[in-house]
Amino acid sequence: MKSAWGFDISKSSLKAVRLRLVEDIIEVVDFDVIEYPATASRDEDTFNQDFRAAYNTFRGRHKIRGDVIVVSPPFHQVFNRFVSVPPAKGERLQEIIKYEAQQHLPFAIEEVLWSYQKIERSYKAGEEIEAVFFAVKRDLIDGFIKLLTSNSIKVDIIQFAPVALYNYIMADYSVVSGGKNLILLDIGTNNTNLILIEKDKFWIRNLPIVGNDITKAIQQKLEIPFEEAERLKINTTSKESPEAAKIYGATQNILKDLASEIHRSIGFYKSTASGRSVTFDKIILMGNASKTIYFEEFVSQRLQIATVRLSTLNRLTVSDNVNRIEFLNKLQGLGVATGLALQGLETASNKINLLPPEIIQLRTAARRKPFIAAIAVLVILIPLLLHLSARDTLNQLTDANQQVQEVLDNKKKIAKNYEKIKDISDQTQRLSSLSGIGHKRDVFLQVLNSINKLSVFANPSVAPLKGYIETGSDEDDQYLREEELKKIWLLEIKMSRFITAEKPGVPKKDVISLEMVCGLVAKQKRDGEFDPVASHSFVKTHLVRPLLELLAEFNISETDSSVDMIDAKPISELKTNAEIKQLPFEEEEPKYYRAQVKIQIPIYGGTVKIR
Repeated sequence: MKSAWGFDISKSSLKAVRLRLVEDIIEVVDFDVIEYPATASRDEDTFNQDFRAAYNTFRGRHKIRGDVIVVSPPFHQVFNRFVSVPPAKGERLQEIIKYEAQQHLPFAIEEVLWSYQKIERSYKAGEEIEAVFFAVKRDLIDGFIKLLTSNSIKVDIIQFAPVALYNYIMADYSVVSGGKNLILLDIGTNNTNLILIEKDKFWIRNLPIVGNDITKAIQQKLEIPFEEAERLKINTTSKESPEAAKIYGATQNILKDLASEIHRSIGFYKSTASGRSVTFDKIILMGNASKTIYFEEFVSQRLQIATVRLSTLNRLTVSDNVNRIEFLNKLQGLGVATGLALQGLETASNKINLLPPEIIQLRTAARRKPFIAAIAVLVILIPLLLHLSARDTLNQLTDANQQVQEVLDNKKKIAKNYEKIKDISDQTQRLSSLSGIGHKRDVFLQVLNSINKLSVFANPSVAPLKGYIETGSDEDDQYLREEELKKIWLLEIKMSRFITAEKPGVPKKDVISLEMVCGLVAKQKRDGEFDPVASHSFVKTHLVRPLLELLAEFNISETDSSVDMIDAKPISELKTNAEIKQLPFEEEEPKYYRAQVKIQIPIYGGTVKIR
């Protein structure tokens, strides 16, 4: 059993995740997030004080003795480049890549710490080898190690945040991405990383727009303190809240600039693709700043690429001793720390370590000292032990011969018994089949009960409480219009249970297929046209996500759900003529769209092994 801590050290917080490897199962066994006091800017001295206070708080809560320690520094002045070099091995390959690095680096190779990793794939005879190298100014690493040493942190590996995030996504999310090309957007308080993943390659760019820029825009627009603006940025989730429109108005220009930077970066990467046609299928949003209201929809619409927020684990598991709900709620900000811990367990895709070589050599020598001392003691003791044991050798050989004979006799008995009982495959198969009968028989009732609890279905009447608004007034008409827009009609529901087909590396699953056809009043754009994106988001927000929360025990990933808009029909098909006459729609009656919602619900829980 091996365990490792990953420390994501940034200018705004200390995030830590501890992973444990038991056989081939990786488990989250501890985590913590300690935020520094919110501020628009933080100088080096203030950062050192805030980090020291945060780490002292951490040490008061957790133990790290015996664990591998992997950290990421709070700076992003890192140079990285993919290169193609002639086929070579060992020291020769290192010399060639060092030469390439010298050609690309904007400073002397003696001033940097650098490392590389070969892209492991099948190469044809004579084909150039692909590798990625990273370099950072030595004085930056020296200053960072000084900070760690002053706080009694004995680090084993230094890795950079975007690479650690890449390691996390490749270890946990690639199992459900189907090998497609992905974009990671990690927008933090003081740093934003864009990572383009194309199969075995990845490309990193640091973007100039960060989370604090969004907070400052909200602060200036709403004329409120910075701390309050930060709170609104992260905690405002309802689009019906009075702050939502104000926040969007304050941030849309910054979001446009951010989308433009992403688009420009994608274009640059494609221009270096050497004739390959490169497309990206999904943007994964990470970092607390991505929680800003309308952020997800805005980025998706501007770039015409689907976005996703990580809300569950796929290959990794969470220990029973860890608050699973709290961990998943904070998962968007814990990707870097998790990726660092994965490298500490030696299960990460990228294994580059920018800890200075002289420190690595000292650590290696320190680990060998106990063994060297033990060998010296043995050299002294062996002659003495041989002398003392010589007189007992004959008696020991006699006893050993008798013990061997007893072992041989026992072996024969065990072999006979084994022959009688070894063929139990048929019995095992029958018992397994019987044990599955009746498992989760009430799952259909659980799903229906959860659907019945949804607030969007809970109150079918749009009429206000008696005395709340004067009947027939303008306010009453407005109220009815607003309430009508918030409703979803459940038109059809279908559930079935089946076993998924077996795929290489993916075990079979027993799942419930839930299909619902729903109706909702169509969301419109400003020009009155139907807005499918807003309607799709409405169903996701008010139906799919609340339902997944109610079915949390089944560990359903949001990627296991889908919403498809079908067609539009008059709303009169959902209401009686009497009900239509009571609604305050004067001209054209509103349209509604049908949405088909599909969710796959896994029946068997438990951990999923990494293969």
